[in-house]
Amino acid sequence: MRVTLVGRLDAGIAMGGGEVQLFATLAALRERGVDAQLWTPETADPGDLVHFFGCFPYFDGISRRVRALDIPTVYTPIFTQRGSVSEMPWKAFRHKHISRKFQKGVAEAIHSCQAICGTSDWELAKVRAYFGEPMPPMHRLPNGVDSRFACGDAALFRTHYGIEEEFVLFVGRIERDKGTLELIRAMQRVPHSLVVIGPDGRRKYAERCRAEAGSNVRFLGPIPHDDPLLAGAYAAATVFALPSVGETFCLSAAEAVVAGCPVVLGEDWYPEATFGAACTPVKRTPAAIAQGITIALQQDQFPDDFRREFAKQMRWETVAEMLENLYSDILAKKSVAT
Repeated sequence: MRVTLVGRLDAGIAMGGGEVQLFATLAALRERGVDAQLWTPETADPGDLVHFFGCFPYFDGISRRVRALDIPTVYTPIFTQRGSVSEMPWKAFRHKHISRKFQKGVAEAIHSCQAICGTSDWELAKVRAYFGEPMPPMHRLPNGVDSRFACGDAALFRTHYGIEEEFVLFVGRIERDKGTLELIRAMQRVPHSLVVIGPDGRRKYAERCRAEAGSNVRFLGPIPHDDPLLAGAYAAATVFALPSVGETFCLSAAEAVVAGCPVVLGEDWYPEATFGAACTPVKRTPAAIAQGITIALQQDQFPDDFRREFAKQMRWETVAEMLENLYSDILAKKSVAT
């Protein structure tokens, strides 16, 4: 089986959860013996099946070419459109007829693919509501989490950065959708330090975050995903907080849970459905975030058997096995049809 994965063109220099998902899926599929490759401008033969990751307008040309070659496709939209499921039809109407932001090429690619994969029922429901029927079969697949986050070295992180006190951890891009500023304001009400790991998003927003940050907030900048210091940060943290609005899964929160760290997350995307006992969902206001962090700090750590079961379900090996089975089913149906 030969498979080509298509992701954002600048994935190597714009690493976020979606890009980690792309590269980790590639590696896990190869570990299972699947002949998997990434799409590049030099790709002339995509193989037996093509799997898209994201909703980027430049996927349109690739998708059209692949369909012309009668190659089946799978789509993982990583759909982060703001709003509830019920708001999606109106948003789609507005994007089509008012702002002209609706991506017709992406819609065509999604409607014509053989399967859609999402990390939550909420994400899949939003995709269906936004792009409309008819929809191909939808599959909920877990995002993978590297098992090394279960055994991070807290002392390594604390020694490297000179951090001795207990702290709340934020790992993500410093941007409005992640709720960074609201979290910084919330920490004015919480007698703990906040450690912020991640790159700046829009410059003015990042500058405002730094301007409002108190002396209990430390900005460490980005840490490479494979750096042991990142796993050490999760191991050292008392609580992980990321009050975002547009997640489909939140990889950094999953890494924190695997490390045994309770998470405080924005309630808009129903994170409790994924993170269960480890999660305190909150409204994105400083008062609500502060209250959620206080509750997480006061509660006993979530059960260790939950952490182990969560880590087991989120292994990349599990994700790769599910994808390989899905690819095989699609190719078998194509073989019968022809």
